[in-house]
Amino acid sequence: MHASTVLGDVQSGNPLCSFRGLLEHLATLTRNQVQFTTTGAEVPMLAEATADQRRAFTLIGAPIPLTAA
Repeated sequence: MHASTVLGDVQSGNPLCSFRGLLEHLATLTRNQVQFTTTGAEVPMLAEATADQRRAFTLIGAPIPLTAA
């Protein structure tokens, strides 16, 4: 998480951030188009979620998306 979004630490050790900061961090879960040089095949691939992103999805009770629209 970017230092500019962190407001402080709670006793559990989790960083506090603004709602906007959290949304900005969640938005970094990107989809990339990967092209294999040997076959030319293209495959969409999601970046691996960070620990903060996984925790946010767990807290809202939603799965991490496997595809991006």
